[in-house]
Amino acid sequence: PAISFANEGMVTYGLSIGFQEPYAQYQPALIDPPEHAEVVEDWRVFYEVARRMGMSLAYRGYTYDMQGAPTTDALIEEFVKRSPVPFDEIKKHPEGHVFEHRSAAAEAREAEWPHRLQLGNPDMLAELASIAKPAEDSAVSLPSDELSLLLVSRREHEVYNSVGHRLDALAAKRPYNPVHMNPQDAAKLRLATGDRVDISTETATVTGIVELADDVRRGVVSVSHGFPNEDVQNGSGGHRGTSTSALVDDETDYDAYSGMPRMSAVPVIIRPAG
Repeated sequence: PAISFANEGMVTYGLSIGFQEPYAQYQPALIDPPEHAEVVEDWRVFYEVARRMGMSLAYRGYTYDMQGAPTTDALIEEFVKRSPVPFDEIKKHPEGHVFEHRSAAAEAREAEWPHRLQLGNPDMLAELASIAKPAEDSAVSLPSDELSLLLVSRREHEVYNSVGHRLDALAAKRPYNPVHMNPQDAAKLRLATGDRVDISTETATVTGIVELADDVRRGVVSVSHGFPNEDVQNGSGGHRGTSTSALVDDETDYDAYSGMPRMSAVPVIIRPAG
């Protein structure tokens, strides 16, 4: 049987990205809620809030009846109305199906459309040059117990952003987000799995616990986001997290067009803690 979209999306291919093939699956609920259980579909919560506020809800020109709630199937059918595969046909394949004959190719541009995709735009090339320059100029001499690396983002299988850290079942397995390092980089600092390290930028220094990882390339250190800085030393639980957000400089190191700060490939200095 298929697993839920949320778990599949987070673990298998990422939310909102979609499948590489035109695949679809509909699976009705396996069991009904227990009698007198106060559980409802998640959409029903927002529907009832809007109804009590006297609001009208609409989607793509379709206005919903705010006196009689739709069914979940009716909502799904409305959401996929423009799909090349009708909802009723998708429901005929509870095991899932690849609708190859329904794949749509990109349409030709409109006759009066003047714009084209720009490859190698001068502004973009100038920005790439400015990004590359600090890397070329970063060859500075460091003490033997320090290493210059790039901090990149990652996800932890057990948690989602800042959700799940306080669940006892997950915390019992590993309550913190490790500092994943290439074994060859770690060897330069004589580090092993379980050792504590300090990660520093000009903004802050945070402490983490090393996890040797062959799938992390040399010159890179990888730490997941969403954890707080909690290095508890009073016997109440030990290390509980390393906040990568503290290392981000959102005042000077940000994109000139979007204003988004650099949150990955952040230059950092790694050294044994203590």
